[in-house]
Amino acid sequence: MPAQRVAAVERALGILLAFRQGEASLTLAELSRRTGRYKSTILRLAATLEAQGFMVRTADGSFRLGPALLRLGLLYQESIQAQDIIFQGLVELMRATGESARFYIREGDRRVLLLGVDSPQPLREHVLPGYSAPLDATSTGQAFRWVERPAPERPRLPIHTSGIKDPLTSSCAAPLVAADGVCLGVVSISGPTARFTWPKRRAAGKKLMEVVAGLATQLRGQAAVPGRTSRAAAKRRIRRRPA
Repeated sequence: MPAQRVAAVERALGILLAFRQGEASLTLAELSRRTGRYKSTILRLAATLEAQGFMVRTADGSFRLGPALLRLGLLYQESIQAQDIIFQGLVELMRATGESARFYIREGDRRVLLLGVDSPQPLREHVLPGYSAPLDATSTGQAFRWVERPAPERPRLPIHTSGIKDPLTSSCAAPLVAADGVCLGVVSISGPTARFTWPKRRAAGKKLMEVVAGLATQLRGQAAVPGRTSRAAAKRRIRRRPA
């Protein structure tokens, strides 16, 4: 069944898409010509767009794009940049450990795979982006709950588990935490227990924390490595409230 479409939304977006590169503003008559809509329809839709900051009415009665579009554009750009940074971190982990590296985000009481890099070895756990699972007792599930626990009760990172969901699989994981304490996601490494033995997993855990620290630095200082807040960072938190 095709997805339902809202005609009014399409008409409003059509007005915004009528603008072309290098055009500071458009008259009502030109917007009508380009969209094929009546001027009265454009005025009604433009009023709604203007109220939300997506359009601005100039002194001469013409229209220009509003600041809300810039905000959305910056958010989109940040999202793409952040995902690219995290993906490169996963690639680094996979190359250093030979095992699969993944980044999960939280949706309610479930964890959802956002990004992943599979091990090049024939025997590996293969999970596609979009995979969803409960916040179980695996290292990933525990890492999400790490930030919810009082500081004295938090286990040492990274968290290691073996055979929790799959008796043949072991993993280690650590959360990526924002400066305000919100968990942005969890970075994990997993592989078959026969190959991903405790000595290898312990070494991989050290690399994992190193990569998480690097991600924290690269993500514009918005994330901090849990348990490693410097005195300088703590002073900055006191001076100003995180955005």
